[in-house]
Amino acid sequence: MAAAARFGEASEEEIRSILESRDSKNTKNVVKTAENILNDYLSTLDLSLHLLKDKSCEEIVEVLRKFYCAARKKDGSMYAKKSMISIRYGLQKSFEKSHEVDIINDARFKPANDVFFAAMVQIKKEGVGEVQHKEVISEQDLEILYKNGVFSCDSPKSLQQKVFFEIMLYFCNRGRENLRGMKKSDYVIRKDHDSRRKFQLSSYEF
Repeated sequence: MAAAARFGEASEEEIRSILESRDSKNTKNVVKTAENILNDYLSTLDLSLHLLKDKSCEEIVEVLRKFYCAARKKDGSMYAKKSMISIRYGLQKSFEKSHEVDIINDARFKPANDVFFAAMVQIKKEGVGEVQHKEVISEQDLEILYKNGVFSCDSPKSLQQKVFFEIMLYFCNRGRENLRGMKKSDYVIRKDHDSRRKFQLSSYEF
């Protein structure tokens, strides 16, 4: 009796709730966005995600083959590579839930994924989503920022701004992209040939 009282009962609803809550809010937004985009495409074929539930795996593969090639923004322009990857990831999560299939790793979906990767090549050829670099900060502007105390050790705020800026300037190849995840262990102190101490990143992944 004591052993029986120790454990609770897990209903199917509770199990489903736990599985659904494991995904972050951001992941759920990605899934919802991907579903909306696919639904917009399906509407041009007199279909919907709801009707797709009754289709066979082969029919879904054919839909995805055409979708990956035809996917466009609302203004008719092509999606960038990162957006297409995000859309496919969202659809992967969606179909795992609705059809219990993995549209990325299941071998049956290879024809659809072949089209997806071909579309990635085409997007690259078109130059869609290429990085547009900002103008380099001039020496004069940098001098003004330091002289006016925007970057200084005089207050917690200006010190934080100074540290953030100099880390991005000297260490981060992709600006603020990896700044939040950086740790003390990501830096090492070494000496140059003149025995002067200098900071370096412990790896070059930033």
